Amino acid sequence: MNRNLALLALTGILTLASCGQNKDTTPTTTPTTPTTPTTPTTPTTPTTPTTPTVTTHNLVVKLTGDLTNASFNVVTPTGESRTVEVINGSGSITLPVGKSVVKATAISGYTFEPSSQTADLTTTDSTVTFKSTKTATTTPGGVGGSGTQTGVVFGKFAPSADQQLTLVTDTANADYNTYQTASPAGAWRTYDQGVTNGSDANGQATTYTDLYVRGKVKFTVTPGTTGKRVEVLLARTTGTDVPTVTETQAADVLFNDIVTGDTATYTLDTTRLGEYEGVREWMILRVDGKVVSYQPVIADNSGPTQPEPSFKGAPDNQSNTQGSWARGNIWMYVTNPDIQDKPDQKAPSDVTFVTRHPAGFEGVRYYIVPLSEVTNHPELQTSDLTQRAAMLRSLSATNSKITKTKFTTVKTIAHGLGFESDIDTRSLGDGEYRIYAVSRDQIGNETASAIYKPLIVDNTGPTVTCSGLRDYSPLPFPSVDPTKYISGVAQLTYGAVDDKSGIGVDANTYTVSLAGINANAGANYFLPKPANADANSSVFDTRNLIPDGTYKLNYGTMTDKLGNPMTSNACDTTVTIDNTAPTVGFNRPSMSAAQTFKSGETVTTETTSSDITSGVYRTLLFWDDSNTMSSDNLTPHPIVNAPAEFARSVDYKNEFMPSDTLNKGWIALAKSGLNNNIVLKALVIDRAGNASITVNPIKVIPTNGGAASIEWIGKDGLLTVNKVTVNAGSMLQSVDAYGQFNKEDWNKISGAAIDDITRRAGKSTPSASEIAKWVNFKAPLLSLGNMATANNTTGVFSYTDDGLNNLYWARGINSSTYSYLKDSALNAKYDAYDIVVTDKSGDYDDGDGIK
Repeated sequence: MNRNLALLALTGILTLASCGQNKDTTPTTTPTTPTTPTTPTTPTTPTTPTTPTVTTHNLVVKLTGDLTNASFNVVTPTGESRTVEVINGSGSITLPVGKSVVKATAISGYTFEPSSQTADLTTTDSTVTFKSTKTATTTPGGVGGSGTQTGVVFGKFAPSADQQLTLVTDTANADYNTYQTASPAGAWRTYDQGVTNGSDANGQATTYTDLYVRGKVKFTVTPGTTGKRVEVLLARTTGTDVPTVTETQAADVLFNDIVTGDTATYTLDTTRLGEYEGVREWMILRVDGKVVSYQPVIADNSGPTQPEPSFKGAPDNQSNTQGSWARGNIWMYVTNPDIQDKPDQKAPSDVTFVTRHPAGFEGVRYYIVPLSEVTNHPELQTSDLTQRAAMLRSLSATNSKITKTKFTTVKTIAHGLGFESDIDTRSLGDGEYRIYAVSRDQIGNETASAIYKPLIVDNTGPTVTCSGLRDYSPLPFPSVDPTKYISGVAQLTYGAVDDKSGIGVDANTYTVSLAGINANAGANYFLPKPANADANSSVFDTRNLIPDGTYKLNYGTMTDKLGNPMTSNACDTTVTIDNTAPTVGFNRPSMSAAQTFKSGETVTTETTSSDITSGVYRTLLFWDDSNTMSSDNLTPHPIVNAPAEFARSVDYKNEFMPSDTLNKGWIALAKSGLNNNIVLKALVIDRAGNASITVNPIKVIPTNGGAASIEWIGKDGLLTVNKVTVNAGSMLQSVDAYGQFNKEDWNKISGAAIDDITRRAGKSTPSASEIAKWVNFKAPLLSLGNMATANNTTGVFSYTDDGLNNLYWARGINSSTYSYLKDSALNAKYDAYDIVVTDKSGDYDDGDGIK
């Protein structure tokens, strides 16, 4: 019998099988009485959607024993009939939850144990196993051979199991499943598209299920006979499901050989089908020219539409994006979510073949590739999107620097993005990347994106050098530690900011605050910046702005433009603001009323000073015959003509002293036998540079009418006394050398002190006498030392001034601390020198006066 006759015979068998199933279906109906329309019911209120429940489970059917390939019928809980094809011992199907009945389809020459069983899919997946046993059987002559055959299975095709695409549930993301295979050369999976049921060459009922294939797929065929010529042909039809003799087109020969065993193997190279992708074709098994079985196959070697990747930030406080920059969590998605699997695929225009569906689009995967790796692998620039997808897949398997996501099949979710996949960019590390997207269909074909989305990861905040805050002006007196104690004007020098290779600092967040006040340039309390001030600094007046106290600079708000906070905030800039002058008062002599002392008498002086914020630094005592603070007791002819220092406390520069008591003796002095009005004065300075003055007027009565006198010369700090005269019967008390504070500098001190008093008016209104204390305190004479020896009455004395023993310790001692005060730097020398001689009777004179 030739091939056409065999196909006609098979067609006849199929036709008869079909006819045997037809019945007279002409309906006989009896008209029914129309029913009364029911009253519409009130619509019920929609209920709140509940969380979706599991509606399906997976059934695996296993076959052991003498047979590994067979069909099994499944009746679902709803009565639906389904078929499971077991190939190479295993087959699977997804069924509704509940109990289903699985029954083996009869195959001549074999028995199954059990013949049927129940699979419980109520709560989970289930597996059922059947055992097959070969029995002797006799088959009629004709198709498939004649005579008695033992254990023959006619026309079974079995694709290689290791190339099968298997359904894998992604446990990390239960929203989707994926089909996976371990073989990149080729793959296959069954995909039922409703092929007509029929009978095989042995008259057994069968269901033809489309076998989708790509690449090169290996097949095993069981011809059902031995020692015969076996042919496997690949043919196309004009549209009917099972090819007939007249419909079979010219066929490709896949296998043609004498088979002496039970099986034969061959390879179907689906890439040879070219433009016939998506067209159902038939593998036809012939034994000695007789058709014994069919297997429909559909080749699909083309990937889906190329995806177009992009990304955006996630709605949490760790995420932010600007352009290509990103920090924290981001969502990657495609801007063309309507991806299809070969939407333009069709059969050749000059044939009438029916184009079937492709395997179908499955999902999208994203690859995040460092820019350096893109440079190292120029093949990623190929325009062949299939090759690019293969390169991305290959590189990601061996290169840990390339990150890939799971395939996602969820087209649109609550975020409104297409095929979204999220990633925490902190796992990538800062730097430049490219995001590629790869679309995949359900047979494993992949298409890479023609474009990439640049991504610059920046999860590191800027660094900042600690800002500096210091006392800016040494007026009225300098701070003993300008970076620790501040009064009046302060200078804030901003620390250097470095965001390295990041997006850059957000200027709006770069604030340095003190006592809750942001030191933003341009604030109304900032002063015009001096020409010689640091360009990266601000100058502001702390008086009546920041209450006295200790504060720490706060840098906590600075971020980069993505919101990354500073990475170095170890600054510990703590300062004490002290704009309140210390207090000082005389304990002795009593200040309740002017007291009278005899010249030459020792006057016990005691003062108490206090400052609770920065602490007392120094107290100085003066006697002054030039001004008694009141015009009615003004000394008519002052001798010394300036406050002359006679005692000072130690310096408390490195020790906090909230209060200090200075107890010193002073020799009461009188001049020319006149009652002398003398003012004892105290000047106290705190460690922030604030100062206060108090006065205590006394009267000195001379004990004799004589006078001491002195003649001296002074040049370049060398003071030489030529002659000293004392009263008859008296002895020399001392020959004291003084340097007078520079008058111009002292005027600056006085003016700054009065300005402080005025600015503090918001706290307490200054009195005229408080201001007068400073106005009437002339540039003082600061003690350089005693030039005499005890009991000397005449002689020549010399004294060399070191130029450093002065009240304003910034002059020459700490001048480097204030090197930035170029315009207001103080002089380093005294204005003039004076020498005052006194005897033990309390007479005094300064010779020719200040020189």
